[in-house]
Amino acid sequence: MARKSAAALAVVSNIPGQRPEPPVTLSPRAAAEWRAVVSRMPFDWFTRETEAILCAYCSHVCQLELVRERLTDFTVESLRDEERLRIYERLSKVADAHGKALVSLGRSMRITQQSRADRKVSATAVNAVGSGRKPWDTDEKVA
Repeated sequence: MARKSAAALAVVSNIPGQRPEPPVTLSPRAAAEWRAVVSRMPFDWFTRETEAILCAYCSHVCQLELVRERLTDFTVESLRDEERLRIYERLSKVADAHGKALVSLGRSMRITQQSRADRKVSATAVNAVGSGRKPWDTDEKVA
């Protein structure tokens, strides 16, 4: 039997009833993210045509983590230096771009809270939390 090429190994075929495994092209950290996301959803949630989107999502998660790690190196004092401030601003823009990509990809795969929540139930739940005051608590004093 001939050996499989890297391209052939990168193709993930879904077996009915099983969760898709991450492609070998993902980094170990991105593969761990893949498994974490896939394990939270129904086994048939991710089909072959959505795997590229999930790969991109997992990669963006890893990239955002790296950028955030770099951003923690900055202190208020270090930002007084113009060059350090420029680097910080560039990294912040990169972090923002990765965050926006995550939101977009998450929505397209319907894995965000917004895409899975029932609007009527969500509105009621938010209103129930509200200010923490009970409807019967008033500022008026009863004589």
